[in-house]
Amino acid sequence: MDETLPTCTTLAECNAHHGERVHVVGVYTVWDPLPERARNHPPAQQVMLMFGSRDEGPYLEAWGHEGHLRPLDEIARYSGKKVRVTGRFLREMPPHPTDPPEATSLGGPCIHPIETIALAH
Repeated sequence: MDETLPTCTTLAECNAHHGERVHVVGVYTVWDPLPERARNHPPAQQVMLMFGSRDEGPYLEAWGHEGHLRPLDEIARYSGKKVRVTGRFLREMPPHPTDPPEATSLGGPCIHPIETIALAH
């Protein structure tokens, strides 16, 4: 682990490091855009970090970019647990790679690209 990188535990701390490599510590939380998912529909694989019980943090990877659908084994290993994610923090997601400039996309902060995910101590 790179001890020289800043560590963020709140969105305000992360926002102060826009565009920088950081460690972000929060609870690994699956974000489900379909809360009433049909039984035969694949499980949600979008993940965000939560800071406290209601403070939404960054998504893991930018929507539509490689890695934004997190692997199911990773979800099983970390869901609901406090993790440290290392990567570049962005206040707003870059556009979906195949969208034209005028397209609407999911917004919000993200860690993109992610370098590592590990349990936080």
